[in-house]
Amino acid sequence: MSYVPIRSLSQTVSSLRIPITKNRRSGCVSMLRNSSDTPEQNTAHDLLLLLTHLSSLTDTEQMARLFVESVNGMGLGITFEPLSPAGPFSDRSIEVRTAHERYGQFAVIAGDLEKLPRELRAWLNNGMQLLALLMESVTNRERLEAESALRLAESEQRFRDFASIAADWFWEIGPDLKFTYLSGQMEVVLGLPVEEIMGKTRQSLLGYQVDSDAAGWAAYFEVIEKQEDFQSIELIWQRPDGGERIISLSGRALFDEHKNFLGYRGVGRDITERQRAAEQIKSSEGRYKELFDNMSDGVAVYSVVGDADDFIFKDLNRAAESIGDTQRDTVIGRSVRDVYAGVESMGLFAILQRVWRSGEPEHFPVSHYQDGILDMWVENYVYRLPTGDVVAVFEDITQRIQAEQQLQENRTLLRSVIDAAPMWIAACDRDYNYLLVNHYFESTFNRPLSEIEGQHFLTLLPEQMAKRHTVLIEQAFQGEAISFEETLSFKHGAAERHVSGSYVPLCDSEGNITGVVVAVMDITEQIEMRKLLDDAHSEVKQQLKKLRLVETVFDSTAEGILIADAHGDIVDVNRAFTDILGYSREEVLGQKPSLWKSGRHDRAFYQLMWTSLVQMGMWSGEIWNRRKDGTIFPEWLTINVVKNKAGKLANYVAVFADITHIKQSERKLDFLAHHDPLTELPNRLLFNARLQHAISHAARSSERLALLFLDLDRFKNINDSHGHSVGDILLKEVGVRLIRAVRSDDTVARIGGDEFTILAERVGHASDIAHIADKLLGAFKEPFELSGHELYITPSVGISVYPDDGITPEELMRNADAAMYSAKDAGRSGYAFYREELTSVAFERVLLESSIRHGLDRQEFVLYYQPQVDMQTGKTHGAEVLVRWQHPDMGLLGPMKFISAAEDLGLILPLGEWILRTALSRAKSWCDQGYLCELLSVNASAIELQQADYAEKVLALLEETGFPPEQLELEVTEGLFLGEFELAARSLQKLRDVGVSIAIDDFGTGYSSLSYLKRLPIDRLKIDRSFVQDIPCDENDVAITRAVISLAKSLQLKVIAEGVETTVQKEFLINEGCSVAQGYLFARPMPEDAFLRWLKDQVVTDCQD
Repeated sequence: MSYVPIRSLSQTVSSLRIPITKNRRSGCVSMLRNSSDTPEQNTAHDLLLLLTHLSSLTDTEQMARLFVESVNGMGLGITFEPLSPAGPFSDRSIEVRTAHERYGQFAVIAGDLEKLPRELRAWLNNGMQLLALLMESVTNRERLEAESALRLAESEQRFRDFASIAADWFWEIGPDLKFTYLSGQMEVVLGLPVEEIMGKTRQSLLGYQVDSDAAGWAAYFEVIEKQEDFQSIELIWQRPDGGERIISLSGRALFDEHKNFLGYRGVGRDITERQRAAEQIKSSEGRYKELFDNMSDGVAVYSVVGDADDFIFKDLNRAAESIGDTQRDTVIGRSVRDVYAGVESMGLFAILQRVWRSGEPEHFPVSHYQDGILDMWVENYVYRLPTGDVVAVFEDITQRIQAEQQLQENRTLLRSVIDAAPMWIAACDRDYNYLLVNHYFESTFNRPLSEIEGQHFLTLLPEQMAKRHTVLIEQAFQGEAISFEETLSFKHGAAERHVSGSYVPLCDSEGNITGVVVAVMDITEQIEMRKLLDDAHSEVKQQLKKLRLVETVFDSTAEGILIADAHGDIVDVNRAFTDILGYSREEVLGQKPSLWKSGRHDRAFYQLMWTSLVQMGMWSGEIWNRRKDGTIFPEWLTINVVKNKAGKLANYVAVFADITHIKQSERKLDFLAHHDPLTELPNRLLFNARLQHAISHAARSSERLALLFLDLDRFKNINDSHGHSVGDILLKEVGVRLIRAVRSDDTVARIGGDEFTILAERVGHASDIAHIADKLLGAFKEPFELSGHELYITPSVGISVYPDDGITPEELMRNADAAMYSAKDAGRSGYAFYREELTSVAFERVLLESSIRHGLDRQEFVLYYQPQVDMQTGKTHGAEVLVRWQHPDMGLLGPMKFISAAEDLGLILPLGEWILRTALSRAKSWCDQGYLCELLSVNASAIELQQADYAEKVLALLEETGFPPEQLELEVTEGLFLGEFELAARSLQKLRDVGVSIAIDDFGTGYSSLSYLKRLPIDRLKIDRSFVQDIPCDENDVAITRAVISLAKSLQLKVIAEGVETTVQKEFLINEGCSVAQGYLFARPMPEDAFLRWLKDQVVTDCQD
């Protein structure tokens, strides 16, 4: 590090030209100051000027006197006094040693130097050292004149060393703002050699700064431009080596007497570490604050007023807020006596004073604070901070004190109980030494407790007894409770006594056995009484046995038993009582039975009960009471009056049983008796009751009601193909949908199987009833998703109306049932209102259902055949097989009369098998006889196709009869789509694979679906007669027929029309592309012999043509 030689102090004074005046009376020097400077800056400045002036004096005595007077005139709060060489040297003096024989030590401070700011103390101390150098220089000037140059250099070097080791650096710039002087410390801080800075301006050095603090430097230069004094401007300085320092600059603008600007003189300081320390302190304060606020103990910081005259809240944490029931914002700045009025009476205020004055911390362990709002026990730790503040750390120990007080009270109570007990009670430790004995020992052994407690446990017992009891105590030390009986013969002349006692382990809070407790009762009198009782009469013993038996019965019976005195206060209950009501025996003794009163019975109920007890001496009946947990339950209660020998009322005895389960069973049985167990809908019994009630109400109100009888179409197919479990699920889902479809006050019931009834009250016109029926049918539009199956099912609904169709439940049910069958006969999936003629139809159906099974057994069914003709050539294309029933009483019946009944009765499968076997067998016979028939069409019901083995059965019949498969056509209806479609499709595909043809019968009348058509192996569509009979007159039928023919062509299927009765119909169908048909125009259905004749006639006609 290099230094620029500084000028001598005298040269410095001459160049500064600062006005200095001398007080003529005091001789002290005064300087002109800048009014904007701080006291510290003014003092430092004045001191520098003073020393500069003193350097021009040649008289050391004058130097010393002038220095003391001038410093005293600075108003620092301290006073310098001259000190003679012989005067005492004070500890507070600043020692200044010189070569002067008189002023080797020349001054002492009167006042406390500690009161001065640190910077002023440093300046003052440095000034006195420099003064010492001046005095040494003047004193030795003549003696050292030859060495003056060297001494001056040394002095200047010392000054430079002083400047170099100072924390701050000094700088000086001229009017052109170029540096004229720099101390060496600036080179350390700024990282630039002094030589490189001298003669330059600060603006020329800004190239290093890279805009790190542009705003700060702009403010600095603005002040310089104004030629104003400035103080502590903080700037960021970028060192050439990349380091960054924070510096503080202060400067005084210099002017001559004409106010010409001479430049600046100032001080610089590196405040980097101070700023970083401030940031760290701020961070530490944050951590301290968080720790402070989260302490579990309360902490309060007080500032002190005067000589501990008062203590002002300076801070407190959250725990202190909670304990003191206050808020920090409301107490900061307030006196502790204002906030807590009881702080002096509890003694804490005196401790705060004592700690502050002595500086020694104190523990204030237990103190009671009370002020009318707070009442608590606290424990305080009080200490003084280095800053002079006082801190109190305190804990709310109210619960602990209360627990200790309660413990002490319990101990006192326990001691009282133990001392009052008519038995010996003692405790010993594991060394067999008495820990505690009661006063019974004192009176029994005639020895004071002080002579017993602390002695060996067995000292009072004879040797042999002591040995036995040592074994018993050791067993108790192992955790056992040991009972014993003894006869004691005391060493101290006491009478022999019979005793009974026990040893019980004594455990600490962790369960460790630390001793034993012994309780011994004197049973001498009991022993003597026992002997007397043993000699009592045998009759007394027998009575005791009876009493024990009664007690056993009382405590073991399943019924609750209560015994009350004449006032109704309970004196005893048995175990069953507590089990049923939930009250313990102790909870009810002395109470009245109204304790568990349910509130369900009125005053009259209890008045009748008491009347019966007074007049009859007993009462029995059902009553509702309340258990301890609040639940209300029914019980069967019997109360008897017990009188004493004098005939006066002594007790009431009540016996009761909980009949909750009986009530629940009754409700369950009632529900089962009136509801269907599968769907939980009302059953026939409950429905009939509601129907009768509705009829009575309708008769009184002149209203109408409707009964809708609903039966599921082909439900048996579902059961047969999917099993009864799926059928049960379907019935439950049907019940749900029906409830959703009807009004909330309508009744939906299941009266058996797949039959449901709906009671709709307050209906108006037939259209209202029809609307209800439509909603019921609409509930079945969507398929049922059941166990992975998608099933369609439809209902048939019959409707009877009160009073039009009947006035009794039986009439309405019977007529609705008849109407339901009418709906089925009309094609199912619909509804029908009752008509009088349906009664005979229903009767006829009943007869049919009862005789259809016999018809199969008696072979009353016959086959008819209707030819299928090629309308263009007139040749026979095939024949459809039709079944008829030759009923012995009703004559020949068509399939519409009995097929539905056969399906419902489960006879469609054997009937269908008979039809197919008979048809194949007879057709094979015709072929063998030479009759030509290209195709034999046989109807297959949807129920048959739901059978998993249907295809195998058909193939077996083909093999059995020998009929060619390619000449067989099976006609299936669109009802097939409502069942297990995939199963039916697989069966038809198997048959299609061997050559059997498949046709869709009555196409367009049911649930046709193009997606299903694509998935079935179909060969031909059959146009239903309902579309054919009105063409070409009905435009809709024409359009439908054309659409079916067009669809068949698109799907490359054949098409056949049925029900053709006129030539016009024939010509229309031929023109539209349908060439094959059947109907009355060609031939009616005919028995086998007539059909064979027709075939023969057709052959003759063909030959003639």
